[in-house]
Amino acid sequence: MDAGFFDRCSGYSNGRCDRNRGFANDDIFPLEACLFSQVCANRDELFRLNAGEPFVCDIDIPGFRHLEQMLLEGPSI
Repeated sequence: MDAGFFDRCSGYSNGRCDRNRGFANDDIFPLEACLFSQVCANRDELFRLNAGEPFVCDIDIPGFRHLEQMLLEGPSI
């Protein structure tokens, strides 16, 4: 996925959406999938869903704690 993918604002947005402010739903969906794959024990099931099928996350506590730690520490740049 190229970096320009996140600047398009081609999905629904209820406000101003550009590279400096706001997000459209086509930005958020890939980020949600990454988040769920980090914190759900049944993460493999997430990537086998068909459009419109529900997903119920079975929380993976170690995965959640790992994500929490990464967010608290911030980027390593």
